[in-house]
Amino acid sequence: MRKILILIAILCVQININAQEPTSAKNLLRQMPESVIPVLTHNNVLDMLDFTGVGQKAEVTNRLNGKSEMTELSESSAAIKLSSTTRVNIHLMTRADNETMIYVINTTETADSLRDSEVKVYDSKWHPAAPGFKIPNHHPQCFNEVVIDPHTKKMMLTETQRSLCFEGESQDKTNDTVNTRHAEWDARKGVFTFKD
Repeated sequence: MRKILILIAILCVQININAQEPTSAKNLLRQMPESVIPVLTHNNVLDMLDFTGVGQKAEVTNRLNGKSEMTELSESSAAIKLSSTTRVNIHLMTRADNETMIYVINTTETADSLRDSEVKVYDSKWHPAAPGFKIPNHHPQCFNEVVIDPHTKKMMLTETQRSLCFEGESQDKTNDTVNTRHAEWDARKGVFTFKD
């Protein structure tokens, strides 16, 4: 009987330790559904985390038989190069109520070096979070690159509007209109707020 009580006590302690596992990029990536980054399997992500943990190059063969690599992993962020033209950056942002918001930024680079980002926001259980993320005053013909600095937790949005070229005109990239905007993390509201 005493052995059974000791075993139950050990199990209760283990369950409590697992329930209090700290919120980190590594732990959240382990729980990430495959629907967040469909080109990677769950095992691809686990392999990348294992390779990073032992100091090896964290490269795997993805679902499309291409190479994907985790290039950065910290307590609050991760960067994954999905292909030569696509990368995903994941950032953990903490609200005032200590709830963690997960920002997933999927950025694709065009042949002429324009970058366009899609931003999705999740709670710590990987459910889509409200209010999500929208680029204010977004122009549909703009390429929008979104970057969050993992150290300052500030967001930079670079909007590039490609000039339309007509037949016979040169495609001079200097005619592009580029606008950079900055946003601060508002922990009380749990959103980024643009200053300009």
